[in-house]
Amino acid sequence: MPKNVNHIAASGFLEKAQLVKLRLKDLHKIEIEMHEDCIITFHHELGEKWSIFLRHFISQFVENTVGVVPKVKTTNSLIVVRVHMPP
Repeated sequence: MPKNVNHIAASGFLEKAQLVKLRLKDLHKIEIEMHEDCIITFHHELGEKWSIFLRHFISQFVENTVGVVPKVKTTNSLIVVRVHMPP
């Protein structure tokens, strides 16, 4: 994939991630950090099944938006998504 397409996909992903953050703000505390990777942390109080649902939803969202498979870790009240952002 050409470098500029990766950059556009990464920019689009970040814009969509911000929209998701705004939509879910009442259900979750969501943090987005940018380093070499984009790290999105979802804190919630809805239990293990919600974490499992979000893990699958977010994984598909990232794969469809950026074209990379994210690394996702979950607990009963936390989902941490690490996405390697193309340069």
